[in-house]
Amino acid sequence: MKDLEIEAWAVEILDIKERVKYVLRPKRTNNVLIVKEETRMFMTLRGKQSIKEIYNIAHIVEAFMIPDLARHVKHFLEWNVCQARVDLQLDTERILLHATVEAYNSLKIPVLYPDVDADNTYKVQHLRITGRKGWRGGEPRRDTVWVRIGAMRLCPASAGRWSRYYWGRVVGFLNALFTLLGTNRESFKLAHVTLLDWVGNLTPHGVEGMSRVEAYTGEGGQSIMWLSAIERAVHLIPLEPERNWIVNNHVDYYFWNEMNDG
Repeated sequence: MKDLEIEAWAVEILDIKERVKYVLRPKRTNNVLIVKEETRMFMTLRGKQSIKEIYNIAHIVEAFMIPDLARHVKHFLEWNVCQARVDLQLDTERILLHATVEAYNSLKIPVLYPDVDADNTYKVQHLRITGRKGWRGGEPRRDTVWVRIGAMRLCPASAGRWSRYYWGRVVGFLNALFTLLGTNRESFKLAHVTLLDWVGNLTPHGVEGMSRVEAYTGEGGQSIMWLSAIERAVHLIPLEPERNWIVNNHVDYYFWNEMNDG
């Protein structure tokens, strides 16, 4: 009788382990997450800055060295948030004057990762920006990102400019991460990005089999965008400092397919 009870418990323990393995926490190995099919994955802002030091747009201008930030935020709100309101200018100024700002220095993004033999697998990427501060005792850091412009209006002059590139995607430097908390329970999760422009043939080409980007100086090149527009990190190989780069499409199968099918 005792042996039968031990055998029954052994089976039950194995069954319990199988049933709760995704409930307790996703399976994780070296920043790789394997989750159930119905599990929804979300990006997460990390590294919240002290509200004693940064609580308005002027503080972000100083901390992240973006002198035209207030103008960029104003334009973004006018073109993407308040454009259908009765008094567009009044609503925009109200948000800018009274919104509380929360700044962050990191963004955690789960990216589909088909390089391993498992369904519903994600690679966790950590995007970072340091503003004036150096990264681990070195130079300031601003990571490069793959962003989807989509239906966002960055400026009237550039309307439709980005839509013909990789289904509205483009590469850029991440300059700031912050939220605006309005007085009417409004909450806007935003990023400030310096966009780069595609050079020549968009399909990866040349001896290296990659695409190229260059600094973009036109209107809308420095823009506010929705945080959700950031899709993943991008690795750039510099050709000329601060002017030309090669986009490394060999980082994983998913990004390789995105670019070569674009």
